[in-house]
Amino acid sequence: MVSPHASRKLWSAFLVVASVVAPVTLAAGGEVTRLAFATGRSIEGKIAFSSDRVFDGESAHGDRIYNFDIYVMNADGTSPRRLTRQSGVDTSPSWSPDGSRIVYESESTTDEFQINVMRSNGSHDRALAGGIGGRDPSWSPESKSIVFQGGPDLFFKPEIDVMNSDGGRVRRLTRNSWDFAPSWSPSGRSIVFARAGTRPSTASIFIMRADGRGLRRLTRARSFDSDPAFSPDGQKIAFRRGSTKGDIWVMNADGTAQHRVTRDRNALESGIAWAPDGEQIVYSSARTGNGDLYVMNVDGTNQRRLTSGRAIDREPSWQPVQ
Repeated sequence: MVSPHASRKLWSAFLVVASVVAPVTLAAGGEVTRLAFATGRSIEGKIAFSSDRVFDGESAHGDRIYNFDIYVMNADGTSPRRLTRQSGVDTSPSWSPDGSRIVYESESTTDEFQINVMRSNGSHDRALAGGIGGRDPSWSPESKSIVFQGGPDLFFKPEIDVMNSDGGRVRRLTRNSWDFAPSWSPSGRSIVFARAGTRPSTASIFIMRADGRGLRRLTRARSFDSDPAFSPDGQKIAFRRGSTKGDIWVMNADGTAQHRVTRDRNALESGIAWAPDGEQIVYSSARTGNGDLYVMNVDGTNQRRLTSGRAIDREPSWQPVQ
């Protein structure tokens, strides 16, 4: 099992230095950057993400200890603000449909996982009823349920579970498989997720009804497909193809018309979220040697870097705009 203090090292192993693709302007503190050229489109809502930009000291062996916390910033990369301050790793934020709350995964320094929920300003942070153990939570469109990676073993036999938004009535949706990274369809009728393959370092995207029935496989590439995310209109699914290095792909919701939209062969690009208008995608990329957040048009054009610095910024979630 991986400790929270070792998780940054594992993530950093995926990061490969590449060239910067666009000029940027440093914001206060040098932590966040914005493009020096106009995008031609206003960006609404806020983006929640996980970052280890706070240094928590050194271990007994002299290693730097980083603490992943949940942050929120404007969608253009400005005004980042830290929301959580627990010791350990807080990650995988997901906005409630009305944009007022954030559910996220919290890993303690003793490698225990639980799902927490808080208001969008970081207040009223609490573990869900019963201290539900799980990872990768995703809020249902009607706010009543949360789907997450659960099962008898979160690392060696993860399965997809769903619970009420207060943490009650946990139900198992998949069994006897290695399933992870679940996400709801905008209609709330389907859940898309990744399932590990029988060959090493392979996974495919599957979809099922919200009750766990009607399972269908959407991708069949001999690669690692993960991080699926529905477009706001439910017509498209964006996903990551590749394990230690990989690009973002987009396909129709039925699995047809799969096409690649980023093309950085030397970096891992992951953690995908759609803009509320469905015209842009925010994601994490290691193309500059660290995990930074980028935004682009759905077809892969007009890629813009939102964050920079020594920190790893990952797993963004775009706030719904009411």
